[in-house]
Amino acid sequence: MKPNHRGPSKNPTLHLDAQLKVRRGMFSHEWVKVQVFKFSADGMTVRTDEDLPAGSRATFSILLAMDFGDIRIDKIEARVNGREKVCSCFDYTLDFVLGSNAVRREAIQSSLQKIESLLSSYDSLLNKIRSGPLSGSI
Repeated sequence: MKPNHRGPSKNPTLHLDAQLKVRRGMFSHEWVKVQVFKFSADGMTVRTDEDLPAGSRATFSILLAMDFGDIRIDKIEARVNGREKVCSCFDYTLDFVLGSNAVRREAIQSSLQKIESLLSSYDSLLNKIRSGPLSGSI
C-alpha cells in the first residue's frame, strides 16, 4: 500500500499524514495511518483495511507538514458516504462534520481550506512542470 513518490503520477495528497481513530476494545483505541487519495475542504477519499460502515462517523487526525509551519487538525469527524473494495482494502468517501462549537468550527474550516489551497497549488505547479518545455525529461 506504499505510494509511489516517483514518476508522472505524483499525487500532492501524499504529503498529507492522516490517521483514523479505531476502537480495539471496550476501553481502548489506536490511531491507524490511512492513505489519502482526494482531499477538499468538504471531505476526502481514503484507503484503509479497517471496516467503516456506510453512514457511520469516524474520527481523523490530519497533518500537512510544511517548512514554514505545520497545519494540523486533531480529532475531526467525518461521515462515511460510501466504500469501494480494492484488493484487501476499502476506499472510503467521507464528508467532514464540523460540529456546533462556532470557534472550533471556524478554526477547522480555515485549516481545511488552507490544506486544500496548498495541495491545489502544488498540483498546479506539478502540471505546469509536466507540460513545460522539458516535460519529456521528467
